[in-house]
Amino acid sequence: MPSDEEILNYIYAKQLEIENLKKSKLKNIDKRRFKFEKLKEHVDNFIDSDDEYYSRLIVMPGLRGIGKTILLYQLHDYLLNEKSINRNNIFYLDVNDLMLAYNSNIKEVIDTFIEQIHHTTISALDHKIFLLIDEAHLDDDWASYSRLLFDKSNNIFIILTGSSALKLNQNTDATRRITIEELLPCNFREYILLNYGINLKTDFLRQMIIKADKKSIEKSIECEKEIHEMTLQMGNALDLELKRYIYTKSYPFALNNDEFESYRYINNTIDRVIRDDLQDFKHFNSITTTKISQLISFLATKRPGSTSKQVLSQALNLDVKTITKIFEVLEQSGLIFSIHAYGSSGKMLKKKTEHFFSTPSIKSALNNRIKRYDLKDIQCYSVLLENMVASTIHGISIDLLSPVGLFYDAEKRGVDFIIKLEDKTIPLEVGIGNKTKSQLIRSMNKYNAQLGILVSNRTSRIKYENNILYIPVSTFALI
Repeated sequence: MPSDEEILNYIYAKQLEIENLKKSKLKNIDKRRFKFEKLKEHVDNFIDSDDEYYSRLIVMPGLRGIGKTILLYQLHDYLLNEKSINRNNIFYLDVNDLMLAYNSNIKEVIDTFIEQIHHTTISALDHKIFLLIDEAHLDDDWASYSRLLFDKSNNIFIILTGSSALKLNQNTDATRRITIEELLPCNFREYILLNYGINLKTDFLRQMIIKADKKSIEKSIECEKEIHEMTLQMGNALDLELKRYIYTKSYPFALNNDEFESYRYINNTIDRVIRDDLQDFKHFNSITTTKISQLISFLATKRPGSTSKQVLSQALNLDVKTITKIFEVLEQSGLIFSIHAYGSSGKMLKKKTEHFFSTPSIKSALNNRIKRYDLKDIQCYSVLLENMVASTIHGISIDLLSPVGLFYDAEKRGVDFIIKLEDKTIPLEVGIGNKTKSQLIRSMNKYNAQLGILVSNRTSRIKYENNILYIPVSTFALI
């Protein structure tokens, strides 16, 4: 174990280093992701509150490579330069760097920081400090120690990030005190903000899906007109920008890279998730790790539809129990998510699940590496669009904590998705090319639905006719 002097010198070094890191990493980044505003809100409330502010222990899990560290750099810069917080009251700690340097832990460093820099104890701390802790999941005791900090002082604001969503979410030691702010890959609206500096107001588009009533549809039509006026300054058609986003641009690092570099980086990130993050979950051996890569490649190249674990078991020479665990871990890492068949609880249990990648750029990058299909082909693009629709609705449920259920239609010749609201069942079809509305009408009749949604590239504006809501794919991507 390192000595107290070594830990103190490490803290001094990191306090100096953070300024160089910010200067280097934020040099070409002048925009902030939407999640920053939520973190800023927590920080501002903590600063302004004279009483105990409860949401002062923030956990931000998310898929590797989607910008968690950059958000911490931006938050550090905001505290220092916009809120005029004393630099000694802000401490950024990279746990991976700490373990490589000293094989130490969060507790040892933060205890030293409070005792030696602030000359006090946790419980006696009489001024507000900010702890920005990156890769916290690497310390097995992160939850118990953050709980101790939370309980002993109202003057400590903590943000912990980690690539391994499972480890951050499964530890129940601090659950009652934690505020979860999950970071997802960039959505299309964020891509436009980060790439063009255009902040599109699309709340009414979301309400169109969440409420699905006449008033919200009318508001969405007006909202869409404003969006088209604002996006004229991009210089490119919205549909062309959507293609760029879907292929590679849901990862922030891809904004300044060409397609080749973006694909390479995304695939490297996926490999690191398999090699490093998934090992923390179930301690898979090297043979199973290879099989996981094969399973992910299978998901990337398969046509839309449910996944048979029995078929995978035979193909990969793994038992069904191991296949099930792999799927669980892939979901918990944030790489994929699953949806069930629509129907009774019995039907949901009997029917297979469908799996989608958290962003279509992952599916696109894997296909680019495998070279099995031409990604520019309309059929391949339509599969990526279907993933986009699923991940958009999945993102709404996470962002808004709203009761939006997403299912697939297990009936023969059924629609692509079923959206379940509290009082409505809405069939949704993704219609690309010559695909017609016949399947949608059939499903509306079967489920006695008062509304159906057709997301299509054959309509240029939102329109509502005969209980069918027609939404252009580029508009839907902005929801």
